[in-house]
Amino acid sequence: MTQNLNEKLILTHLKNRNHDVFKMIFNKHYESLVKFACHYLIDVNAAEDATQAVFIYLWEHCDELNIKTSVRSYLYRAVKNRCLNQLRLLNIRDKHELLYLEAVLESDDTEYMQENELLHSIKAAVSELPKKMQMVFMRKYYNQLSIREIGHEMSHSINTVKVHLHKSRYVVRTSFECAT
Repeated sequence: MTQNLNEKLILTHLKNRNHDVFKMIFNKHYESLVKFACHYLIDVNAAEDATQAVFIYLWEHCDELNIKTSVRSYLYRAVKNRCLNQLRLLNIRDKHELLYLEAVLESDDTEYMQENELLHSIKAAVSELPKKMQMVFMRKYYNQLSIREIGHEMSHSINTVKVHLHKSRYVVRTSFECAT
């Protein structure tokens, strides 16, 4: 009962845009929400961005929100939804990153490396990936399979394939950027 009363009081103060209450909520939940977001998104920066976006939305719309659960439950649900939306957008980004990678590989501007060295560094980065990520990356970019086809072929869910692609692209891109 006391916890229920405290939640109602917190929500009331939040709806009244009490900065101290918002700060208390932020300080209490931010770190654990970022860790939670990291379970969905691989990149810590992306997890922080998703969590911050939820808090920004909370502050900007706190007087309009009708939170029926605890603030904690609301925040976890909001972060989860934000992460899932970002994962859905990865499919769109995949296409742009592939176009970027192809453009770099076809570029005549090779100040730092010759094209063969560039290809070698990409292949070396791919060969360093864990086996499953390597298989997903190769099926996507060498065999030009769709995420759905890769998932079916490897008996993985679409989200698992997306996560493997996201991780593998991050590793390859990072090693590629270090090489240039």
